[in-house]
Amino acid sequence: YEEKARARTLEFDLQGAREKEYAGRLQVEELRGRLQRALDEAATHQRELQVARPRAEALQEELQEATRATRSQAQEFEDRARRLQGQLDEAHEERDSRQRELHR
Repeated sequence: YEEKARARTLEFDLQGAREKEYAGRLQVEELRGRLQRALDEAATHQRELQVARPRAEALQEELQEATRATRSQAQEFEDRARRLQGQLDEAHEERDSRQRELHR
């Protein structure tokens, strides 16, 4: 009787161990699947990044070129404004000089 009880206990323990092993295998398979999906997603992001990087670099270069052009234009406008202000100052001086001569 004791041996039968012990045998039943061992069978029960064995069944429990098998169930745990099966559950563990299922969990490992689930984790493998999740890992593979994460790797696939990372690969997709990597490809997207490889496509986006040259475009971003081109846009950066365009921005730098536009910035240089804008600075150049701003410098030209400042130079022109100084020249025009100089001409205006000369015209005012000339006008003032003529008015002084007329009042003499």
